[in-house]
Amino acid sequence: MPTAPQPSNDARQSRFRLDEPRPPFWKQAMLAAGCSALALAIRYAADPFLGSYHAFTSAFAAVAFAAWHGTWRAGLLCALLSFAWGDYFFVEPRHQVLVVSTAKAVESAFYWALVVVVLYISHRAIRSREAAKHLIERLETADARKSELLATLAHEMRSPLSAIRSALQAIALDKEPSELQRRAAAIIARQAEYMNRLTEDLMDAARIQQGKIELKLERAVVADLVAAALEAVDETLRARDQRCEVAVAGDVPELRVDPARMYQVLTNLLFNAARYSPAASVIRIEARRAPRGVCISVTDSGAGIPPSKLDWVFDTFSQVKEGGQGLGLGLSLVRRLVQLHGGTVNALSRGEGEGTRFEIILPIQD
Repeated sequence: MPTAPQPSNDARQSRFRLDEPRPPFWKQAMLAAGCSALALAIRYAADPFLGSYHAFTSAFAAVAFAAWHGTWRAGLLCALLSFAWGDYFFVEPRHQVLVVSTAKAVESAFYWALVVVVLYISHRAIRSREAAKHLIERLETADARKSELLATLAHEMRSPLSAIRSALQAIALDKEPSELQRRAAAIIARQAEYMNRLTEDLMDAARIQQGKIELKLERAVVADLVAAALEAVDETLRARDQRCEVAVAGDVPELRVDPARMYQVLTNLLFNAARYSPAASVIRIEARRAPRGVCISVTDSGAGIPPSKLDWVFDTFSQVKEGGQGLGLGLSLVRRLVQLHGGTVNALSRGEGEGTRFEIILPIQD
């Protein structure tokens, strides 16, 4: 006979960790007494203005505070103490106990009804707080495991890539390769280069999440950074019959950046623009001085981005279209690398089919 599935270790740990450890009774008692005494002092100071009205107003805040920072038991003890001094000092007739009247019974019933509500809400809030803490811990653990997986995957992909490159070199040694060999070698070379970019993106994503990226800052000319990036994507643009227009303003100053990382940022943006733009289209890259630094923008006339997706297009593994090309790491790396330089990056688009403009703002450092 099949047995019912047993809860996993994570599920058992979740239920266990949601049971908040109870502070010792003496700590709860001290907390309750302190909150009650403070509430009494506040109510006593306000007595000239309140008179016999609102005898327990400050007590409700004290009960909520004691329950939140202790347990519902501390809140209940605070409620008992507060009821005692409220009844003695502020409920008519004052300074008398065990006096029964209709007004007193109504006020007492109203007080305890509100105390029950406050304790219930505090108890549920504490449970929600502990559940949120546990969820955050699990998300942090999952994020750390994801980073380890990315690093491992990227490392394992390097070995087959090295073998593919070695095979390409062996094919190139053939002095008279056939047409089929040349075509096959070209296909393998393109795919190997694509896989290499994916591998590098995976490794950089893992390094950034683990805080292992260190910038090597030096003075760099913006026009040189743009030219190096264009050289990297030139073959891709030619294959798609695309061209890139460049406009670098003459007053753009030098930047203190890591040239290798800025090369990665610009090439990712240009590859992204080429991938999502139609054949024979024009891509434009501009650099100009802006109020907050230097603005470098890449504009395409491609698929565009819906306004609802502009906020999360830079998230890791996000893609505007389901089943799109790539892993959704390129723009995430762009944002993280730009932020490491103290800059910002934004995506602008009027919607689908209207093209996209990515703007990078980098600070000017003397």
